[in-house]
Amino acid sequence: MAGFLCLVSGIQLLYFVPFMNNLRKLTAILTLLIIFLLLVLGCADDPTCLEDSTDLVKIAFVDSVGTAKSVVFKEIDAIESPGAFPEYADSTLTTAILPLKADINQLTLLFRQDTITDTLALSYHASFKLLAPECGLYPEFQQLDTLFTTFSSLKIISRTIHPDIDVNIQISL
Repeated sequence: MAGFLCLVSGIQLLYFVPFMNNLRKLTAILTLLIIFLLLVLGCADDPTCLEDSTDLVKIAFVDSVGTAKSVVFKEIDAIESPGAFPEYADSTLTTAILPLKADINQLTLLFRQDTITDTLALSYHASFKLLAPECGLYPEFQQLDTLFTTFSSLKIISRTIHPDIDVNIQISL
């Protein structure tokens, strides 16, 4: 946004150029060009505090051939923080998107259906990165792995938690 404002300021100054003689026009254009470059370079120093990280692990449910499968859950819960996912109560899902906690390095999830409760214990490494002092710290989650599961077939697709990754874990049902 700051770069756009700098560009608009430079364009507004160019409005007055047609009303000057040739030598003055050249001097004015060079001066405006220098001012414009200084404004753009000055604006470029602003840090971009856009988050390029996430704490959301994406778990996809598929059938035996890898096609998305809808599953009805009575509840999805975490042993470390009971009641953490009320939005998944009595829901039909093909993907569960669940937050990880940066202050611990493992999470045990309970997937309750009508007659079955499956468990998935995950481990991961959380670290923090600093984009700029003005932005603060952002968590980075890596080394995703399973410690234990009662699901019959589970595959880790990506060990890194990142917004651009569609699926971290694939569970065949």
